[in-house]
Amino acid sequence: MHSPSPQRHRPVSSGPVSPAEFAMAFTSTPRGARLARLFVAQCLDSWGHPYDSDVNETLTLITAELCANAVRH
Repeated sequence: MHSPSPQRHRPVSSGPVSPAEFAMAFTSTPRGARLARLFVAQCLDSWGHPYDSDVNETLTLITAELCANAVRH
């Protein structure tokens, strides 16, 4: 089983909240797409955008669509 491994971690300044930037590598499989979607949702939650917020739901959906297209094509 291949799990994502962090490539780098660098703080990014953007106003009152200082989120971190992460780069992850995922396999080009349905499982990798699912892990990418879950990773985005978790990061957004930790940056102050709860799982049920519009921001989290929208960006998680965009991530899921992009990853699914990458796996498919």
